[in-house]
Amino acid sequence: MIPTTSISKELVGIVRLFASAKFRVIIFGFFLFFLIDSSLHLVAVDRIIYSRYYAQGSELIEFTRPINVSNNPKDSVYAQIASEGESVYVVWEENDPTPLEQEQGQEQNNASFFKNNNDYNIRNYDILLKKSIDGGVSFGKEINLSNNLGFSEHPQIAVSGEFVHVVWLDNSDSTGKDILYRKSTDGGKTFSEIMNLSNGTNSVGSKGAATDYLEIAAEGKNVYAVWQETIPQIADAGDAGDMSSNETPDTNFMKSNSSIILRASSDSGNNFREPLVLSNDAFKSYPKIAASENGGVYLVWNVGIIGEYDTININEEANNNNNSNTGIFFSRSMDNGNSFVEPIKLSTVGESIGESQIAARGNNVYVVWGGNPDEKVVGDLFFTRSIDNGKTFSSPIPLEEGNALNVEVAADRYNNVYVAWQAELPDGNEEILIKRSSLDGVNFPNEFKNISVNDGISECTSISVSDDGTVYLAWEDDTFGNHEILFTKTI
Repeated sequence: MIPTTSISKELVGIVRLFASAKFRVIIFGFFLFFLIDSSLHLVAVDRIIYSRYYAQGSELIEFTRPINVSNNPKDSVYAQIASEGESVYVVWEENDPTPLEQEQGQEQNNASFFKNNNDYNIRNYDILLKKSIDGGVSFGKEINLSNNLGFSEHPQIAVSGEFVHVVWLDNSDSTGKDILYRKSTDGGKTFSEIMNLSNGTNSVGSKGAATDYLEIAAEGKNVYAVWQETIPQIADAGDAGDMSSNETPDTNFMKSNSSIILRASSDSGNNFREPLVLSNDAFKSYPKIAASENGGVYLVWNVGIIGEYDTININEEANNNNNSNTGIFFSRSMDNGNSFVEPIKLSTVGESIGESQIAARGNNVYVVWGGNPDEKVVGDLFFTRSIDNGKTFSSPIPLEEGNALNVEVAADRYNNVYVAWQAELPDGNEEILIKRSSLDGVNFPNEFKNISVNDGISECTSISVSDDGTVYLAWEDDTFGNHEILFTKTI
């Protein structure tokens, strides 16, 4: 039994501690730390730091620990993601575990080889897909959708109900890149035979046309594939044709002979209508497409791009006379892609021009753009929106200055708009950042969330938002020594 006098002494000691100035300073310090740190919490796990943050100072958004979806020694890159209910689909391109060719006596690991070797012709990439049926908690076995000896790259995916649509670029027939398409009618369990949407010739019938910058969208039974086609031209040659390895393309000719092409299907991808030319003079224009449930089809692309000398000169001229052919352009169709209105320009004079992205929900259309991903020239991150099906747009607002590549945008039915991008940070590392507006894009917080937070290069993110408001993100990351596909979602 403890003596009463001892208890009294203990109580007196506790009272004196609470009353002491030192204790009050400690409590105030903890409170101040909590107040400052309430916007961002970092938790270190393995080689990646995971974080959560308060959006616009009120609601905590927390992401799960990223899953390594590819999880092998291969080079897994260019992830794209789509979702429908609890079903989440991730596609990416992936090479064989070891290079097909190496110099005699050369021994190096796979990650080192692909980091230092620029000869893409010796890589056999295929298009892989994995599906989750539990909202991204786990993923099933991968499916090889291309499975050929050619270079299969830049997959895109769109989902509508149980229909899963995948397209990619492929050079298997050795005549150049084609647009290949496969679909699933049973939620990704099985896929149809491959369909060639470009058929080796461009929309005006010229052989050897170069296809690139592919995108796809789907809504109900409507499926839309859009890409850029360029007719290569040998300098000082009379007719377009295939170039030998020692011939130089005429860039000016290619710029004036590049088109944005759309092919649409109204029967869930069973048949596609004839190609529709939506714009010319569209060299290196990264066309993007979105579709809404009201029959709207929305297209955005850039003419000119940050980091190119011609674009800089034109922009300088535009600053003097307020007239420029460069910028971010938008067109729309309200009849399921049968016809499109004349393009309008979304950017204003003095804004950097970069790769764009677009999303649509109801009558709202959201457009963002950033930098030049091919030359890795970062740009400012701009955002604009329309509340009348793309008839008019708000003045673009800058969300970030001088650090944006590979921008993405998505919206949910709760008036939340998410903008994610690959950012080049002051220390030279590249991370995946995200911002959210809970006011339908009217404004965004100054704070962003760092999704990747690791020592590796994190790039090429893709975003999808489900009907219940869950946000899914996928990206490629070399934190583990080779490129892997990482995935996370909101909790």
